[in-house]
Amino acid sequence: MGVLVMLFPIVSIILLVVSFFIRQKGIRTLTFCFGLGGIMVLIFFYFVFPLVP
Repeated sequence: MGVLVMLFPIVSIILLVVSFFIRQKGIRTLTFCFGLGGIMVLIFFYFVFPLVP
């Protein structure tokens, strides 16, 4: 579980970077949304989750 949490932000950032090199618009949007979604989830877990008792 801990390893997954560590890999998640790395994968998200890689997806965001990869999305800029993809020419096809549909796939580019998909990878961009996945990367952005990953970062959103990361922010949620780091800032909101510790506040919840």
